[in-house]
Amino acid sequence: MKISRRRAAAVAATVVMGSVPGTAWAQTDFYNLDKDRPLRVEDAYATKRYAFELKMAPLTLAQTRDGTIQYRPSVEVKHGLLPGLEVAAGLHLAADRRPTGEPRQAYTQLELTSLLNLTTETRWLPALGVRVTGHIPVEGENASTVEVRGLATRSLLGPVRAHVNGGWSFGDDAHERWWGGIALDYVLPFRHLLLLVETWVAEPARRGTDTPHPPPGMPTPQIPAADEACRRVHSTAGLRYQMSPTLAMDAGIGRTLTGTPGKDWLLTFGLTYEFAVRALMPMARREP
Repeated sequence: MKISRRRAAAVAATVVMGSVPGTAWAQTDFYNLDKDRPLRVEDAYATKRYAFELKMAPLTLAQTRDGTIQYRPSVEVKHGLLPGLEVAAGLHLAADRRPTGEPRQAYTQLELTSLLNLTTETRWLPALGVRVTGHIPVEGENASTVEVRGLATRSLLGPVRAHVNGGWSFGDDAHERWWGGIALDYVLPFRHLLLLVETWVAEPARRGTDTPHPPPGMPTPQIPAADEACRRVHSTAGLRYQMSPTLAMDAGIGRTLTGTPGKDWLLTFGLTYEFAVRALMPMARREP
């Protein structure tokens, strides 16, 4: 049986940390590339069956080109419902402070999402997956939106993987028509570290309007006609570090290269805690 270099690297990392109880359970979380932690691009693999992941992003700061500071904390719970299928629910908060002295605007959004891993990687084909995400405003007058995202992951030379994502948004208040991106990750198994880099491009859903997320119920400001056709191009670099058998840290910094309006720079920091519920495990259910 042939074992890819990517699999060998993951096995080596697990062996190195195997002396710590429960490490193998959390190692996949360290190696998997999750949505928004810290990159927008993700891999095609779902959370392991029966596993729960609590994801917290207490620090997500961005500055738009008009000087607005955006604070975007979030919390999300993921669950491996079936082999290759994960479901998740998250709560995203937001607070915008504009340089013009206007009152700070805040709003909340509920996110429901599911990822299905269609195929695992083979010698000739990449791993493939699809994610469907619904965004439901908790307050304000904005309408709900849906995003459908295609995912592909492929091992390259050594411990390097490539990921390609493409997403399409639907709904009257969708801020993007489509987006596509590519990311690379490089694993340092003996240091429990994953290095990440990505670039993506997005097409605004509306022409002649401001594409960043406006507060619910607030008018969307117009932008100059010369910028109407601009697509956003954004790059981010980051890392994921396994702090303990059940806790991983991620951090990233990004910058918008072209397109107006949009985020000029982005700084994010988050934590992921992986755990299991004993009552949901098959062996626990069979115990008398």
